[in-house]
Amino acid sequence: MPLTMTFVTNPPHELYGRLAIAFFPDSQGDSCKAKDISRAITLTTLTIPEANTCFNMNDIFSMNSSSGFQKSKQQGGGGPTPWGVSWDLINQDLYDENANYTHTWVRMVSELVPYEGRTSWWFYEQYTLPDCQDVRLGDEKSDDVPFYWINCQTAKDGLCKTAAYPIVSFAVWRTVNYDDHEGDDDCRRWTEFGAASSARINAGWLMAALVMGMLVVV
Repeated sequence: MPLTMTFVTNPPHELYGRLAIAFFPDSQGDSCKAKDISRAITLTTLTIPEANTCFNMNDIFSMNSSSGFQKSKQQGGGGPTPWGVSWDLINQDLYDENANYTHTWVRMVSELVPYEGRTSWWFYEQYTLPDCQDVRLGDEKSDDVPFYWINCQTAKDGLCKTAAYPIVSFAVWRTVNYDDHEGDDDCRRWTEFGAASSARINAGWLMAALVMGMLVVV
C-alpha cells in the first residue's frame, strides 16, 4: 500500500524509522525551510543497504509504481538477496522533469536513540551529475559540479539544505562500521565538495570505506 501524506510541518508517523528524502524546486524553498513536505516529491526507505545504491531523479520519480527495489551496481556477500534499496514514493505525481530541484529535506533519525549530530545508520549523498558522478568526464577540473554528504542524525523534523545547482542524482548506503560509532559524534554533517581535486580525494576515501564495509560483511 503506497504511503500517503496529508498535513505536515512535523513528519508524519509513517516516516518514523525510515530514511526520508524530499526534493523541492527553486520556487518552493520556503516550504523546505518550514519543513513542510506535504507537496514535495519524497523517497523513503527502511533499508540500510550494504552497498552504495544510486538513484537518478528523473528515472525514479517518473516510474509508474510508487514502490519498488533499486539494485546496487555492486553486489557481493554471496547471499540469495541482492544488495539494494526497497523504496516508497510520496507525491510522485507532482514531479516535473523540467523543474530545477535545488532544495532537499532529509530525515535521518535513529528512533530508539534519537540524537541530532550523532552517527546515523544511513549515509546520504547528492550529486549535480547523473549516475552519482562527482566529476564531469573530460572536464575533471570543473568546480561547477558540487556534491554533498551527510551521515549524522538530523533533528526529528529533518534538515533542509539548498544546492548551488539542480539535483540530478542521489545515493544511499549504510554507515561503515556503525556499531563502532553508535552514540558518538564522529560523523559527517552536511558537507559540500566542489573542486575536482576535493572530489577525487573524497571519492577515493569513499571507495576505501566501501571496501572495508564489504570485508566486514563477507
